[in-house]
Amino acid sequence: MTTAVSSTATSIRHATPEDLASIERLLTDADLPTAGVSEILNERPADFFVAESRDAPGQLVAVAGLEMCCDDALLRSVAVHLEWRGHGLGRDLIKRIVCHAEERGIRALYLLTM
Repeated sequence: MTTAVSSTATSIRHATPEDLASIERLLTDADLPTAGVSEILNERPADFFVAESRDAPGQLVAVAGLEMCCDDALLRSVAVHLEWRGHGLGRDLIKRIVCHAEERGIRALYLLTM
């Protein structure tokens, strides 16, 4: 049985290098690549946003990030923990990423899917 949750049960923040293991776990569980994530977190941690459970501080339940390429960026690593899907977390994270990209003056934001 899945427990009902809402996006208000989380807080969204910039990732830190200390979040790497949790981010990689979310990506692996979603069958997404982890290559390059540690480099981005070490060099530009503000290019990743994470959603953290308010009930369990430190427990990351969703992630989204940017990967820079010249004046453009790739929207990457968007993953939501299975139990937290369907409550708008992915949408909220993508809105944050798009706003962050606009603030940085990114010309174009691309999404590649598998």
